[in-house]
Amino acid sequence: MAKANGTCSEGRDIDPTISLQNFRKVTTEDSSFVTYSNDRRNTPIPVFVLKDTTILVNVAAIHYNPKYWKDPRPE
Repeated sequence: MAKANGTCSEGRDIDPTISLQNFRKVTTEDSSFVTYSNDRRNTPIPVFVLKDTTILVNVAAIHYNPKYWKDPRPE
């Protein structure tokens, strides 16, 4: 099992999308944030998250989003 964990860690260092497309986080308190619609109106959408909710973070979407990076393509 140690070799498998090491391999996954190395893969994440090279390319964060190799080992897991998503990683999980669990909220520690009630919270909220605002996201925006994709309907060209950019309408704000409030999102409420309760304590102990599991949230999946899509690593590929963060790393390769052209909204945040000039050249999001992997090398």
